[in-house]
Amino acid sequence: MKKEQAFYTILVLPGQTSHPYRFSIRKRTCVWLVGLCASAALISGGLFVDYFAMLGRMADLAYLRRQTETQQAQIQNFIQTIDQLQKQMAQLSELDRKVRAITDMEIVPSDTTPSTSAPSSGVGLGGPEPPADLASPTSASGVGLLASIGQNLKWLQGMAQERQQSLRSLAEVAEARKAEWAAIPSIWPVRGWTSSGFGERLSPFTGLQTMHYGIDIVVATGTPVVAPASGFVSTGIDKGLGNYVRLDHGRGLQTYYGHLLRTAVAAGQRVERGTVIGYIGNTGLSTGPHLHYEVQVNGRPVDPTKYILDERGSDGRIVSSNTKIPRL
Repeated sequence: MKKEQAFYTILVLPGQTSHPYRFSIRKRTCVWLVGLCASAALISGGLFVDYFAMLGRMADLAYLRRQTETQQAQIQNFIQTIDQLQKQMAQLSELDRKVRAITDMEIVPSDTTPSTSAPSSGVGLGGPEPPADLASPTSASGVGLLASIGQNLKWLQGMAQERQQSLRSLAEVAEARKAEWAAIPSIWPVRGWTSSGFGERLSPFTGLQTMHYGIDIVVATGTPVVAPASGFVSTGIDKGLGNYVRLDHGRGLQTYYGHLLRTAVAAGQRVERGTVIGYIGNTGLSTGPHLHYEVQVNGRPVDPTKYILDERGSDGRIVSSNTKIPRL
């Protein structure tokens, strides 16, 4: 005899007078329906939770994106700052080189990539530019960008340490050579336009190739001319230079100032750097108001700009030279 299957009977009464509806559902089917509904509910709940979790992740992603953009802007500013520091370090290196040349301190070329450890005493200067193997930060990305920034920072750190040591040694020399430095013509005697430099040129009077033993600085008549260093005064009148002043700075170094309107100092007088010694004129063999400025070392004319520490010349242009200044 077969076992009777269990059923659930559902009775539906549409109304008081309506005929009732009757349904029979097997218990097994009912269990399946309940399980299906429960599964559907669980899946819907999981999807609901996942949806809100995804909304949270999207908010976090938007925040991270904004933070990344901010960091990228900061990195770009950092890169620009590094670039400016490199240029400033190069300028310091060039100034250091010129000061060492003037003081006759030995310049020993160093490695292009300075060590991050403290350099030895009396260390020289390498090239003022960053090492060629350092990649430009703007051309790198990701890990390469960080590595490039790290290399540039390491180079700057090493160069800063070298400059610190070099400046310390220069300060010691400066204290010992203060009197000697006061006699070095390291400033422009007057500011104006440099119409003719030191060296070969076409003579404005004969049109022939001649040697010009100084520099000509064009400026208005009556402009004061100052002594670029301390020294003893000699004055005179020359057919070529007209009214002139000569300063004897000692150790074989002399400077000449020609074509003056008049002098402001007397022969035998001692002057200091910055003292007015005369006024711009047009005397002697001259085509117009200007100053002929000449430097001689042991009677031999040399380029006056090699002694001037100010890199910006009398005409506003950058003056730079790799030639070592002659020993006095």
